[in-house]
Order: sequence, then structure tokens, then C-alpha cells
Amino acid sequence: MRTWLPLLVVLLGAFAWAYFFYFQSELPPFEDAAMLLRYSDHLAQGHGIVWNIGEAPVDGATDFLFMVMVAGLTKLGLNVATAARLLGLTAHFLTVAFVYRMHIRRGNGTALAAGISALIVATGPGLNYCEALFGTSVFAFAGLVTYSFFLRLMEDESRPGLTTGFAVAGILTGLIRPEGVVLVIGMLASLLWYLRGPIRKQLIQRFLLLFCIPGLIYFIWHWVYFGRPLPNPFYVKGKGNLYLSSLKASFVGVVKMGGILLPIMAWAAWKKDARRKTMLLYAPIVLFAVAWILMSNAMNFSNRFQYILMPIMWVAWLPIVEMMRPGFTFRGKWLIAGIPLAVLMLAFQWFVYAREPRIHQDGRAELGKALRPWKSKGYTMAITEAGNLPFFSEWKAIDTWGLNDKTVARQGIIGEWYLDEYRPALFMIHDYWSPGIPKINDGSQWMAMTNTLEGYLRFNNYKMVACWGREPQSTHFYYLRSDLPDFDSLQQLISEFPYIWYEDGYPAENFLQVD
Repeated sequence: MRTWLPLLVVLLGAFAWAYFFYFQSELPPFEDAAMLLRYSDHLAQGHGIVWNIGEAPVDGATDFLFMVMVAGLTKLGLNVATAARLLGLTAHFLTVAFVYRMHIRRGNGTALAAGISALIVATGPGLNYCEALFGTSVFAFAGLVTYSFFLRLMEDESRPGLTTGFAVAGILTGLIRPEGVVLVIGMLASLLWYLRGPIRKQLIQRFLLLFCIPGLIYFIWHWVYFGRPLPNPFYVKGKGNLYLSSLKASFVGVVKMGGILLPIMAWAAWKKDARRKTMLLYAPIVLFAVAWILMSNAMNFSNRFQYILMPIMWVAWLPIVEMMRPGFTFRGKWLIAGIPLAVLMLAFQWFVYAREPRIHQDGRAELGKALRPWKSKGYTMAITEAGNLPFFSEWKAIDTWGLNDKTVARQGIIGEWYLDEYRPALFMIHDYWSPGIPKINDGSQWMAMTNTLEGYLRFNNYKMVACWGREPQSTHFYYLRSDLPDFDSLQQLISEFPYIWYEDGYPAENFLQVD
């Protein structure tokens, strides 16, 4: 009872933190999260994993198992956004409880040390992702459970079930997000390097049976069903390049979420007798952080790509301290040093994650709702922002950036012939100019795409009806096809809409109307 009482206090503190700093108003999902919700909604309706109803499947959601779980709850009657939020919050608070429990189950893990670690995880960016309706906290919980089996195997606990648990938790982690495979393979490599004897052989057997075989079956199914071996965003954001900016962002995120623990790692790595085990404990963390050099850092909202490492780091520090100080308890000088550092960490997290709003009202979401009555006309929109606008309007949509379009992802840039096939009624383009303000071409792939779209619009009977923005150098352009039967009503709706800018929640200005 004495060990569970602090957990209750931590959970009450976590709920209070969520109540006072989050979910105070109804907010739209973040752009990438809205894409996933569209897939879940279509799957729940029985159309399969498709971007546009009636078209071929496409894996633009990336969070495969989370997307399926959201669809399942939606099928049971929940709103798709409510289902995503419920799963995210449940996973977040389970992660907090699991961090606490992993400390307590160690004989030297005092309730105070467990409570501090759990509270830091509770007040970190996990709630940001729940608010934005990402599945990040679900992914983090699965990764933490996998790491718990990894830790117990590193301690040579050969009780039946550990190798099975590691493999099963690992395959679930990989199914939630594909980069989970990188983390799990890192753990496996450390275990194979460290373990000896029958437990090592058993681990190999169970991993092959429960991770590799189901993983191979899923991989083959994925390739057959979607027509491509990897999720569609990987072809847009990877392209076989190395992204040093992504590597930098990855390590900055890791430092923000657990940098206060780095001195412990450095201290253990300095000691020869603890160096090997310390390196093996942290090798999966480092491998996962480094792997992001292969992907663009675009849409890495609040370092969500690296968040899975946060709860892992906040349980990995205790085994290292125990190696360095057998019989360690969180008392005396450790208490004097630990509590002020924990207070500093909590203050830092409040300042970085909770102090200011993360998600704002979004004109794209509200305009999408206003456009929904025209869904029955069978109109298609072509958009560079493929989140809230298509999700709330429910129109057929072409993602001109390619995250949700296999043809665009395969070609690398959208072709005019492809637009001719759909003849979109509406174009929405996020660009960096406005009428009277010249466009500065920086040579990026995004600029190449917008140049292609704007060239197509000039010669194919489209009219600009709005240019919304807070500053004239970053705007949302709306174009309508001039021969639409509903051109006048749609033009009036879009040009006079009370458009809210997504970055700050303030009313945007229609620069098309500025003299």
C-alpha cells in the first residue's frame, strides 16, 4: 500500500496538469493527425485503408496499428477524434504508471525516485500529442513495455515468458509505427551481445517465431495490399538522402526530454567495470536517435518522432546507478541533489510544453466543415495541406505533396497530366508570396511543386478567390475552376470566410482584397 500511494499522488498530479494546461477548448487535430483520422474513418465505414473512397488503398497513415485501433473504436460508435484522444490519453497514463512500477519492482527503487521519474514523464510532451490527436503516446507505451522485457533479460532473469514477452511487445511496437522495428532490433542486438547460455538460444528462437514470422507476413500483406513495401510518406520524406538537420533535431529532442540524465550515463561510461553494460543499455536509444538522419524532419511536432525514448530514458537511469552504487537508495545526498533537479526539470517542461497553446483554431478545419455540403456534388480538391481541409470537408482530395498519393510519391513531383485526370474544382496552395509581394524561389522541392501548380492554374481556367494569411510572405491561396456550376456560391464562401490562421489562432487577412 505504501508503494501505491505515491503512484496515486503522481496520477492525480498528472490529471491536474492535463486539466489546467490542456483540453480547455475544442480544437482541431494537427494536420498530420487529421490525415490519419481520415484513413480511420474510411476503414470504419468499410471502404478499406483508402485516402479517397472508391480508389486503391494507400498507406499514408504510417501509424498502422493505431489507425486500425481508432477505426475499431469508431466502428463501435465513438467519434473518430474522440477515439484517437481516448486511446492517446489511456496510453499516456498507462505509461506514467508503468514507469513508476518499473522503478518499484527493483528492490532499491524507492517510491520517491519512482514518483519523480513518473511525474516527469507525466508532465512531458505526451499530452501535447494527445491534444493534437497523434498516436505517439500509444507507440511510446508499446516501446516502454518492450524495453521492460529488455531490461529484465539484461539482468539474466531467465523466467519463462520473458523472451516471449519481448518478441510479442516488439512486434506490436513495430506494427504501431515502422521505426519501432529499429528500436526493437537495437534491443535485440544488445541482448545477443550480452546474454550467454540457453537464454540466448531461447531468445533467438522466440524472436524468429513471434517477431520475424509475423513481421514477414505483415510485410508481404502490406506490399500486396498497398502495392509498395513501405508506408507512402517514407518515399516522400526519405528519398535515400541523409538529413543532417533531422539528426540535429533528433538529438535536441532527446536532450530536451532526458538531457538531465546525461551526466549519469557519462559517469557510468567513465567507469570501466560498468562501461559495457551501460553502452548496451543505451545502444538502442542512440541507434533510434541516429536513424532519423534518413528522414526529413518535416512535421516533427514537439519532437514526436523521438518521444518513445523519453519514458525509456526515465527508467534506464536507475539500473545504471545501481551498478555504480550497489545498495543504492534515493536518500541522503541523492535526495538533496535529485529533488532540486527534478523541480528544475518540471519547470523546464512547463515552460517548453505546457505554458503556451500548442494547437489553435484553424481556418482550414472550419472552412472544411463549411464545404461539406458540396461533398455530394462529387467535387475534388487539390491541396498542399492534406489534413484538416479534406478531413472535415470529406471531399475527394489530391495530396499534391504526395504523402497520401502513390503516383505523386513515385514521380517525386505532381504532373500536369495527373491533374488533368481529376480536373479539381478547388486548389488550395500554401505558398510564400501574395499579390504585390514577389515570390522568392529557394530551389526546394516544395517550391518546385507550387511552381508546377501555379503554372497549371494559369493556363487551365482557374481563378484565385482568396489569399489568406497573417503575413504576406506565408499564405494560403484558394483557386476555383471558373466553369463550376457552384462557382459564385463557393467564391463568396471562401473569399468572405472568417479564416483563422493555424499558427497563432488570430484572424487572417485576405491579401487578394488589399489595394
